[in-house]
Amino acid sequence: MRFYCQKGDGQVDKAITHTLLRLIAETESPSDAELDELVFQAAAERYIPKDPSLPDWGVNDKNVWLVPPMAEPGHICISNENTYEFAAEEGGQPQQFTYEQFQVALAHWRKFLQIVALEGKESLVGMRFETVFPD
Repeated sequence: MRFYCQKGDGQVDKAITHTLLRLIAETESPSDAELDELVFQAAAERYIPKDPSLPDWGVNDKNVWLVPPMAEPGHICISNENTYEFAAEEGGQPQQFTYEQFQVALAHWRKFLQIVALEGKESLVGMRFETVFPD
């Protein structure tokens, strides 16, 4: 299974793929619901970090910040410490995503996992499941 974002010209969008989509794909249930709730709280301006010097969430070296200074207002910030260009600790550029972008990507992944559970991976070989990623 590959979860990736494709640009209009057909090229893979590495920034989205290596940060947001990898984070979502590697955050398994029930942890995905916990992350979804944290993002919901941040969007509602009710989230207060336990330790502002640390990321608010993380899985497999993908880190999430929900409040400034790392996250821009209205955004979540995601780094991938295994990919130099998107690593916060290595001088790379963590990526900013709107709450809507996070929700669309998470909903698409969950829908895909439901289809896999119903039909099995083997019956889906070669098929593509696409959605439109908001700007």
